[in-house]
Amino acid sequence: DGQFLDEGPVRVMDWTYPGNSSRVLAAAGEYLVIGQDFFGYDYLARRVGFDGQPIGSVYKPIGPDIGSNGAQYLATWTSGQYQLRCSLMTAGGVLANPAGAQIATSIYVPEEVAISHDGTNWFVSWETNQIRVARVNGAGQVLDPGGVQIPVGTPPTQENYGLMVVGNAEGGALTTYFDYRVSSDANVFCIPLSAAGVPGSETILSTGTPNQRTPSFAQGPAGQVAMAFISETTAVDRILVYLLTPDGQPTAPEPIVVAQGPGLAKPGIAWNGSTYMIAWNDSTVRARRMNPDGTFVDAAPI
Repeated sequence: DGQFLDEGPVRVMDWTYPGNSSRVLAAAGEYLVIGQDFFGYDYLARRVGFDGQPIGSVYKPIGPDIGSNGAQYLATWTSGQYQLRCSLMTAGGVLANPAGAQIATSIYVPEEVAISHDGTNWFVSWETNQIRVARVNGAGQVLDPGGVQIPVGTPPTQENYGLMVVGNAEGGALTTYFDYRVSSDANVFCIPLSAAGVPGSETILSTGTPNQRTPSFAQGPAGQVAMAFISETTAVDRILVYLLTPDGQPTAPEPIVVAQGPGLAKPGIAWNGSTYMIAWNDSTVRARRMNPDGTFVDAAPI
């Protein structure tokens, strides 16, 4: 119901700080808290009971990339020639297979490792110059050596960020990530995987109503006010202008479209006593002049 169970925060670890790899996991009736050491690059971990009280001492896990299925933990780490390895792990950081089962090897460092479980198998995803996912069974054995390449983009994009994998309780998993393939706009995509680890089709998740922002105002004749702003969707940006009455009401139900295309930004507007000028950023700086009635002086942007 949103009520705190503790009168105040409980100190779990000292001299650690939150980062991209900090996390809280839960398994077998307790939590596992992971944070980065303030004085180095090591990661620290500590068990915490469901009563909020720390259990045992702080220890150094094999790395921060650890997942939970609610009953046990799976840890992954990189060793040797960029070999991604894994092992089941106890809450106290003891590895069932200290050498680790090899998931994959690469000429690139595996990054943004994510781990989830679908009720039967673990799904481990990572990014090098491509996104790959491998399944690991309940005994810690790798079912997909080298991993399965996730078909990102058409053609494939080389830089993906924020990689996550989430297991489906009915079998399989969903990978999500974002990139900048559409102009300079960041968009979130997803690809499902079957219980057998077979990827499906890519879907964009971040489409929706336009994002309207960065307004700029200029006072025109007889108290008229012109407002320029940007309206963004996934593939098309528009520079728009509303003409407003002195009390702030639009003079028309829809704004005037000044320009549209990918990657538009930073609109501004000014009045020189006879015409408005709207300027914005494209691959260069562009501008277009407009009369007080909303008609354009320039047939196309300058």
